[in-house]
Amino acid sequence: MRYLLPLLLFFSACGTIKKSKVENMTEIPAPKAFIRQNETIDMGGELFQVQSANIIGNRLHVIVKAHPMLGVEDFDLTGSANISKSLPPIRAIRLDVKKIPLKKGDSSVALLEQTLVFDISDFAYKQEAGSEIYLQFEGAKERILYTYK
Repeated sequence: MRYLLPLLLFFSACGTIKKSKVENMTEIPAPKAFIRQNETIDMGGELFQVQSANIIGNRLHVIVKAHPMLGVEDFDLTGSANISKSLPPIRAIRLDVKKIPLKKGDSSVALLEQTLVFDISDFAYKQEAGSEIYLQFEGAKERILYTYK
């Protein structure tokens, strides 16, 4: 009886650790990127600079240096409805700012680095596994190959 209680406590403690690990492994929700139906004017392009971009699964991770008043929720990722007819096809994408922070005398502000994550499943050429398309950031020299998963 004296040895039963420590064994029982040990097994109950192991069960609670497993539950907490499963809860921590859930993915954070990413804002959905969308296809723009018409061409829009460039707003806020001088407020940020794209440093790098890479794709993991169906998510695009973009590292930007942005104005300190801009948060992660202030950015939208849009893709052109037009696709170039090449193999694989090419879609132009653009990072937009929803709001423009205005402050007088704010000419030389230090830009802060931020990581933005977007769900880009709508940018796929066909939404079936293995479908490939190049994503071209407007103004960038290199394209990113996106394979739908």
